[in-house]
Amino acid sequence: MMDSLEILKENNHIDCSNTLLDLISSEINDSENYSLGLSGGSTPKFFYELFAEKYKDYSNIYLWTVDERHVDINDDKSNQRMINSIFSNSNLNIIEYSYEEDPGHSATNYTTKVFSKFDKFNAAILGVGEDGHIASL
Repeated sequence: MMDSLEILKENNHIDCSNTLLDLISSEINDSENYSLGLSGGSTPKFFYELFAEKYKDYSNIYLWTVDERHVDINDDKSNQRMINSIFSNSNLNIIEYSYEEDPGHSATNYTTKVFSKFDKFNAAILGVGEDGHIASL
């Protein structure tokens, strides 16, 4: 049960991304394995670039997709494609979403894949972009 909710307010996207990196970094340092859910879109991209640079040599961090469009990974709208691109030069464990014709099969198979890698969700990045889009689980 949560005792209280703390809302942090920053002046701009860069400050917000750096604050988020600091908050998550303190948790990673206290964890044997860390799982971080990533949403798509342009809002979290700067944070992902900061995170990829800071943690590129870590192999105990698992990245999973919380928000994906039902498109092939080669599609420009694929969030997985963006995530793979940003984290391609790292040792981080990317649990990749695989497109199948049937969206139900894609979702079921991805759920199985995620739960086979870890059983504790540490954090998820759920952003709201300028267009009002909210990431979903």
